[in-house]
Amino acid sequence: MSQTGLEGRIYEFLSPLIESEGFLLWDVEFGSTAGRKTLRVLVDRKEGGVNLDDCSHLNRILGDIIEVKNFIPFRYDLEISSPGLDRPLKKREHFLPYVGRVVSVKTKLASDGRRNYKGVLKTVDDDRFIVEVDKVDYPVGFDNLFKAKLEI
Repeated sequence: MSQTGLEGRIYEFLSPLIESEGFLLWDVEFGSTAGRKTLRVLVDRKEGGVNLDDCSHLNRILGDIIEVKNFIPFRYDLEISSPGLDRPLKKREHFLPYVGRVVSVKTKLASDGRRNYKGVLKTVDDDRFIVEVDKVDYPVGFDNLFKAKLEI
């Protein structure tokens, strides 16, 4: 599940900048609240997590760079935050560190009448992952992934 369009271009542009500051770019998404667009940039560290000072620092740096590059042709608010403990899982790289942990998954299309899975992430391959629910393994293709998150 890769990002396309504006979110994808912003992701590709911001990733090396965020890495140069010692962080990992987790996700980029646009949302809307009360008619206002918000660009959410989720960042993490390999170890130690992200704190409020980190988010403020990145907000100043990234906000200026995005404005100068004129990536976004409309008014928006920039929000930098951690993906949190119950982080969204969208890409293969997001799933890999959490093999053995409990995840919640919703698919685009049903398989055997089922679209929702909550169980242990067993394996992650190039094009799919396996979730064990009640001792039954369910393969889910990344192309069929609608939404997933790490359970706490």
